[in-house]
Amino acid sequence: NNTPTLRIPYYRPLEPLRPGFLPGRAEQHLAGQIFSGLLRFDAQSTCPMGDLAHHWQVSADGLHWHFYIRSTLFWHNGDPIETPQLRQRLLMLLTIPALRTLFASISRIDVTHAQRLTITLHRPDYWLPFRLASYCSVL
Repeated sequence: NNTPTLRIPYYRPLEPLRPGFLPGRAEQHLAGQIFSGLLRFDAQSTCPMGDLAHHWQVSADGLHWHFYIRSTLFWHNGDPIETPQLRQRLLMLLTIPALRTLFASISRIDVTHAQRLTITLHRPDYWLPFRLASYCSVL
């Protein structure tokens, strides 16, 4: 049917690409190539940059993080990505015990505007953008 297929020969069976921590380096690399997160790392910088979110702001007290979601995002099937869907995926990540530990400072995740996610923290966590840019936080 003329649909292109990518085949990658590999020396061992790959683990399924599920959200959260992935055991192998190959799985981590593939997840980074296939999935997106709110933020990501760029090869030219050591700081996170926008991915699904084009930018973010943090309140003066460090407890409220506002992530502004790109309005031109679509799923692989062409359906538009909606901010409540991203919220739901983040909440699903928080059910994974290791990620719950990594994001222990998160109190709530709310959709505060059609294109804005707000993450409210128990305590300031200025490493939050770095945590959200890691491979285990892809949505």
